[in-house]
Amino acid sequence: MITNFPGTDEAKAASAFIANMDHLSGADAVKAPAKPPGPTYATEDGEHFVILLAADSAGRMPRVRAAISNFDLSYFRGTPLQVMANIYNDSLQAITIRSFPNKQKAMEYYGLFKGNKTDLKGIADRGWPLFAISAANYAKFYMAKDASGYMDFFTKNYLGGK
Repeated sequence: MITNFPGTDEAKAASAFIANMDHLSGADAVKAPAKPPGPTYATEDGEHFVILLAADSAGRMPRVRAAISNFDLSYFRGTPLQVMANIYNDSLQAITIRSFPNKQKAMEYYGLFKGNKTDLKGIADRGWPLFAISAANYAKFYMAKDASGYMDFFTKNYLGGK
């Protein structure tokens, strides 16, 4: 069109369009924004929670929370624990068991929870993400919705990379 009809409005528009396309395909091309890095988590030993990220397809959350509360009464009778469920994203709910005085107590709970296939049948055996988290890291984790990033941190810093 440019060579067939030089000087026309169409030729000028085509030239401008081609120049713009050449510009965009070069070094100044508009790039998709990179995913921002997740938060930086810190290793702390203060107050901790244990979180289970349960699929919404698991059924009614009150049933899941009740089973966890019953587990808590059986194995942690002397420890005042709260079980709360919150929407994490479109497909997961964060069931938070709080609170433990330190990392060691949270990891004791984590180990018993993870290994329990009878009291928590249909919950602990589903392969849902389960982890301990400090109170300070919890706010960062929840705001960023950074499950995979935090699981990497948890595996390295709580499970020794296992």
